[in-house]
Amino acid sequence: MASRITETLADLSEFEAAKLANDVLHLYRTTVMQQWVTRGWTEQEAQGDELSLWGPMTWLKELVVKGLTSRSDLKNRFEAVDDMGRSFHLPYPHTYELFRVVEKSAELSAGRNPSVSFLAALRRSLRSDGWAAGGIESLSEDQLASPVLNPGEAWADRALADTAGPDRAWPCLLRHALTARATKPSAAWTAKAKAHIKDVGPEEFRRTVVRWLPSVREPRSVPLVHNSPVAFPGMLDPYNAVALRGLVWMLGLVEEDRDAVQALGGLLEFCLREVPGMGPRHPRLANAVVHTLAGYKGAASLAELARLSHQITWKPTLKSIRAALHSCAESMGVSREDLEEITVPTHFLTRVGSGESTVGVHTAVISVRDGRGVLTWRHPTGRITRAAPGEVRLKRAADVKELNARVKEIDKTLRAETRRLERLLASRRTWTFSSWCERYADHPLLGTLTRRLLWNVEGRTYGYADGRWRDHEGTPLEADARATVSLWHPVGQDAGCVEIWRNRLLRHDVSQPFQQADREIYRINEEERRTRTHSNRFAARTLHQHQFSKLAASRGWRYGLRMAVDDEYPPAMIDFPAWGLRAEYWVEGVEYDVGVSGSFLTVRTDQIRFYPAEAPENYAHAGGRPYRMPDGHVEPQPLDAVPELVFSEVLRDVSFFVGVAGVKDDQSD
Repeated sequence: MASRITETLADLSEFEAAKLANDVLHLYRTTVMQQWVTRGWTEQEAQGDELSLWGPMTWLKELVVKGLTSRSDLKNRFEAVDDMGRSFHLPYPHTYELFRVVEKSAELSAGRNPSVSFLAALRRSLRSDGWAAGGIESLSEDQLASPVLNPGEAWADRALADTAGPDRAWPCLLRHALTARATKPSAAWTAKAKAHIKDVGPEEFRRTVVRWLPSVREPRSVPLVHNSPVAFPGMLDPYNAVALRGLVWMLGLVEEDRDAVQALGGLLEFCLREVPGMGPRHPRLANAVVHTLAGYKGAASLAELARLSHQITWKPTLKSIRAALHSCAESMGVSREDLEEITVPTHFLTRVGSGESTVGVHTAVISVRDGRGVLTWRHPTGRITRAAPGEVRLKRAADVKELNARVKEIDKTLRAETRRLERLLASRRTWTFSSWCERYADHPLLGTLTRRLLWNVEGRTYGYADGRWRDHEGTPLEADARATVSLWHPVGQDAGCVEIWRNRLLRHDVSQPFQQADREIYRINEEERRTRTHSNRFAARTLHQHQFSKLAASRGWRYGLRMAVDDEYPPAMIDFPAWGLRAEYWVEGVEYDVGVSGSFLTVRTDQIRFYPAEAPENYAHAGGRPYRMPDGHVEPQPLDAVPELVFSEVLRDVSFFVGVAGVKDDQSD
């Protein structure tokens, strides 16, 4: 019988033979599982019977290998293997057998290693869940270890080109980076990393890796077929991503550098950029960036963490960033709010809204106009142009690149600071006049936002006009250094005074960074006075859940995606620590509308409630059973006892959620 099978195998291609072995195994396993169900076997009995099948299965595998080694058409086998390398993952469930066939017959026995493309596909498959077993992983890395990274990604191609040569320091460092598979680096891993960095040279290491990191965002140089449900266009190579995580950790072992901090921040944002239907691109790599930035504890890294805390919405990473900022603030003996304010970078601006740099005989002028950075050039003749002079582009290209990068960083910081300032509207935060001038009014970058807003100084409102802070009558501001300053809000203001300020801003052509003078105000209506403890104003609406989740996070709300499972979830919530309150917006999943990931695609809204900050959280079943407090019962606050400002800001946010994330054909109204 064995000879007949061997003869049959001689007529099969390599992949057909490997598939035959796996199909036989799959048939045996399916039979066992069917018997398990029909006969009511226990799990232990089923596993025991399944293990008894490994004898004939192993015999079949060896027969396949013998049959293939007797063949001479290695060229066809090489081509088949190369074709496999065009896939992101090797075809399931034949990866195991295909590797064994290639290792024992078609490739190594012929005196050559598998093609680089096949090796890369094998490495990617082994990095996927479920393949790192059976000793295949160690064989692929120990016996087939070249090249050290999978080519095909822009950053990996650059790294392989930069580290090619007889010097083994860089390859050894990259191999150590490939062992960064834990959540955080261990002491032993860190000690070895320091030794590798010393061999390469700390300055060269930092400069080289910082040059690689922006390339992570570039498209693949070698397109692949995404033949796996967990693969998607633009996905990072899981094998190379481990090396990236190791390199990011290693950057934390050298001295902090502004370029490194900016490169790491850009990498984090890229990793958390959501892919439709798949979620963030690579959260684990983003967490490694947070670990490195938090370890620096310098002004540049703290400023970058503060910016990211107001820019990203992915909750696990955002939680890590906030924890890092809180820890740094405690170690410095300041509040987190103070830390965020004192670490805002100037980006080399020397006065409010502008800065200059000399480049040869020309002058580069960076200014901030309407919340955006602008780069212009002043020629020796005094002429101003937007484009860099020709001789500067030719002879000082690196300087031009650096200035353009500086403008982009200004835009990023201004976007994050605009969000932070808007959240201060409901925080009751105050400053002394001297600290407010230093951190806001006269800050080279923040001053461009501060001077477009209205502020209360000892209870009187001031705005910036004609080079001075003035009240609505035009009287210049004169204040003591210890005078109290707060951000102005239209709630509680006289309607006539609000109208005066709106007209004044319009007359001076002031475009505010966010709605302040024109901010919508929500007050309790008659129906809410009857319901007393909750508002139904935005109830019975249908929202796109994923869009609602992102909008909620951008406004500082806490919300976890509801999955169609037997579990309980809290409502969407936002805290107002200064007021001792928590607001809740109750939602439930729409049963018939579930996505492929198992999450509800839409949710139905219900009440808005307010609770004391220390009250236990409410929970409701994902499918829509009533909310309850498992850890006790606390009555919600009467709406007429909720501060006007808090009530207005919460309903303004909810109105925004409903207006943007609402299902357009919802006929709730």
